[in-house]
Parts: sequence; structure tokens; C-alpha cells
Amino acid sequence: MLSKVMLIGNVGRDPEIRQTNSGDSFARFSLATNKVVKGEKFTQWWDITIFDSKKAELAQTYLTRGSKVYIEGELNVREYQGKDGAAKTAIEVVVGRFDGKMILMGERNESGSPAKSEPIEDLDDVVPF
Repeated sequence: MLSKVMLIGNVGRDPEIRQTNSGDSFARFSLATNKVVKGEKFTQWWDITIFDSKKAELAQTYLTRGSKVYIEGELNVREYQGKDGAAKTAIEVVVGRFDGKMILMGERNESGSPAKSEPIEDLDDVVPF
């Protein structure tokens, strides 16, 4: 069976590191992708979770709000109980421990914002994702 998702978008929320009950680190952030249909722009928001501790720490170091990034992972449907006691469903993209990828698209300028029209930089060449 295969469940694979590939997204290119902008980070909407800085990656936040959390701990599982067993003490493993993971990161969560949001990613916005855009598409144009009949001249109208639509933004889709995705919840991204990185369960590999090293990748999670690198995401927190290199990704900030506005960074353009390529994410490769799998869809995960998670059910949980909301604060109001109602059953909730969350769909997230999980960057896998072994085959998930993140590639930072472009360079950052002096203010820390993503620069425009820069070549793709593959973090695999810089850091061991």
C-alpha cells in the first residue's frame, strides 16, 4: 500500500518541538499551498508533523514563517476528543522517519525573510536529513 504526499508551499507557523510520552522529539508546523481556479486564488492549509528527532530539530533551525519548502510524506488521519468532548478528526502530513524529505526552496535575505527568485537549495547537501 502507498500513501504519499508531495507539497511545495510556505511555512505558516514556525516549527514547534514537542515530546511524545516516551520522550521522543517531534515537530509540528503549518504549510500553505496555493492554486488558481478560474482566476481565483485558493489557499489550502496543511498540518505537518515530523516524527524523526533530527529532522524535527533541523526543521526548527532552518524553517521559519514564510520559508518556501518542499515536503514529502504520507497522509495520516488522526481521531481525538476535543475540549468540548466531541469527537474530532485531523488530517496531517507526516514526514517519515526513513523516506520523508524536506527541501528548503531558495535562500534567505539579511532580514531573515525568504529571498525571491533564488535557486533551489537541497538541505540534504547541507545537513543530514
